[in-house]
Amino acid sequence: MADGHADIEQVTALLKQAIDDNASDVFLIPGAPVTFKVGETHQPQGERLTPGMAREHIAAIYVLAKRIPHYDEVPHTDDDFSFAIPGIGRFRLNVYYQRNTLAAVLRVIKFGLPDAAASNIPEEVMRCADLKQGLVLVTGPAGNGKSTTLACIVDKINETRCGHIITVEDPIEFVHNHKKSLVSQREIATDVESYELALASALRENPDVIMFGEMRTRSVIEVAMRAAETVFACREEAAALFHMTQPENVVFTMNATHALNIAVHSLVREGMRVAVSGFEHNAVMRPLYASGASILTSDTPLFDSAALIDWFERHLPECDAAVCTCVSNVFGFILPVREIAALCRRHEVPLIVDASQSAGILDLDFPRLGAAFAAMPGHKGLLGPQGTGILLCRDTGMPLLSGGTGGDSRSHFMPETLPERLEAGTHNVCGIAGLRGGVRYIRRRTTQRIYAEEERLMRRLAARLNILPGLRVYYSDKNDQSGVLSVVPENMSCDALSERLGAAGIAVRSGLHCAPLAHDTAGTLQTGTVRLSVSPFNTPREIDRAADVIENILKNSYKL
Repeated sequence: MADGHADIEQVTALLKQAIDDNASDVFLIPGAPVTFKVGETHQPQGERLTPGMAREHIAAIYVLAKRIPHYDEVPHTDDDFSFAIPGIGRFRLNVYYQRNTLAAVLRVIKFGLPDAAASNIPEEVMRCADLKQGLVLVTGPAGNGKSTTLACIVDKINETRCGHIITVEDPIEFVHNHKKSLVSQREIATDVESYELALASALRENPDVIMFGEMRTRSVIEVAMRAAETVFACREEAAALFHMTQPENVVFTMNATHALNIAVHSLVREGMRVAVSGFEHNAVMRPLYASGASILTSDTPLFDSAALIDWFERHLPECDAAVCTCVSNVFGFILPVREIAALCRRHEVPLIVDASQSAGILDLDFPRLGAAFAAMPGHKGLLGPQGTGILLCRDTGMPLLSGGTGGDSRSHFMPETLPERLEAGTHNVCGIAGLRGGVRYIRRRTTQRIYAEEERLMRRLAARLNILPGLRVYYSDKNDQSGVLSVVPENMSCDALSERLGAAGIAVRSGLHCAPLAHDTAGTLQTGTVRLSVSPFNTPREIDRAADVIENILKNSYKL
């Protein structure tokens, strides 16, 4: 071919020939013929290219790819993009300068997925598809099968488990159809500007698997590491907070209710006798009633720890399991869980602890407690987002849900080991990332400081409200109350007081708070209460304003 405009039809025929010859790459380098790479061999095609011929070949490709309208607009800098020729195939073009002349390498992108066995990929490598978490790196020289290996691993995941797979490539080299998994394939420049942006976005797209075709920069590597480590890192943070040496015994759930259902489902069977405190939430009581168990409920007064300990001591010998909340969600009563746990250990009765109101506020040494399970939400004291929860496990537990776990995909049954046994389906990675942030904050600030601050604010509020006429305040001065205070007005309903506080910009909750048992125990089942909850982020000024507003509401109610 002489210098001048390369014929587009000739270039198209050249690329078609490359596909027909099963070439992986096409080299356009001045001083050498057009060269196909087929397997481990280089196959020259025709005469040597002059610098002008090479430029015109490359210009023709730019026109075919609709990157430029005219031959004379070929960029004078390195360039990299992918394109497709209908009816022929898909290619990736890398343009660069060498010895002051324009050169290029085309990668042929195959539409069909490779076969792992035919590609001689070892079974040990393919078992990477069974991993549920971690970082897998596929490295090696160009043309040695990295993309093929990754495509085979992704395809195996797609065939064997439910989830969301995100691939980020430049360009897309293999197209994956949706099988058991949903597959989102993003191409740099076409779908997203850069690997950095794709990675940052992927963390918000609830992925189970992220596959990056390249890791070119430090920032990309750092984000990839963060994505791979998020779930396990949160597990480690939570284990440290609760004094556990085995992070795998930290199981992620959707919320505390989900966690408590797993715990009850694991321990309680029809006909069993279960001892519970008189302050349990419906998240405990409803699963227990559904189990068909016989429930023994304590009848001890509010803020009477000694009486509660005595009750458990008398009734545990006749029970098969026990459930106790750490803190009443209605009254802030800190129950003597450590003492009750010690009694359970002595009588060999497994204990479920509801730590919904205490996790992140009170210190919970799970191994020392010796409970079978402890359940908690992520969005309360742990400062994480809604839709997250944690179940701490001493025992393995019975799965509440069955499905994909990423481990032992050939088995028809859930794995025997934690955490996979109790974590069916897709992780809420975004939620877990947020939960990790909350747990890290708590570990830095410490539960001791958080509790001290909440107690100080709650006592300040109680001191102001206790002196108000027409208001019953459920307050203890025995250092057994957290940052929760319930009140009942005498001259109006709890709902009316709650509405007026809400109108003033003060967030409270009225009613039974999903804990009718606690209200029955305290004698407020007919009225409910207005619950005021403080946090370490509240200020004394906010506490005083709430007290002022309540005082004014009560004064005005007497004038009516």
